[in-house]
Amino acid sequence: MEANLPHPPLYVGASSGDRQSQAAGALGLVGFLIAFAATVLAAGSFWAGMFIAPALATEAPDFVDAGPPPGLVLTFIGLGVGWLVLGIATLRAGVYPRRAAILVIVGAVIVSLPLPFTTIVLSVAVGWLGFHLFTGREAGEARTSPRVS
Repeated sequence: MEANLPHPPLYVGASSGDRQSQAAGALGLVGFLIAFAATVLAAGSFWAGMFIAPALATEAPDFVDAGPPPGLVLTFIGLGVGWLVLGIATLRAGVYPRRAAILVIVGAVIVSLPLPFTTIVLSVAVGWLGFHLFTGREAGEARTSPRVS
């Protein structure tokens, strides 16, 4: 199971910045709501897979062998769609770094693929947005200090 899903509190902060929420508009709000709901559902699914599935495997192996629930597929489709819409709104808003917004869009497309470790790109992108939100600068910017003579 993947434990590197973006943390909902981080993107609540990343999406609720006053400039970002105003600039992203209704598209950003819709993307945020879908991404938030789907990420919480996916995190719950990962948690259940880590802690509940092993007990179920011993007590009710037929239940576990039946495969993933149908809602899991919808969760990951919602995850990709929500983050894609939020990434497009972030790119259009122009508040956060352009490259970070593009990485959110790429991560949103990748996260919908049924492959392991697909959330890494999206996690890095959301971390980048969070870094920019909390520091107000790019990761590559050097902090300048006044010269003392």
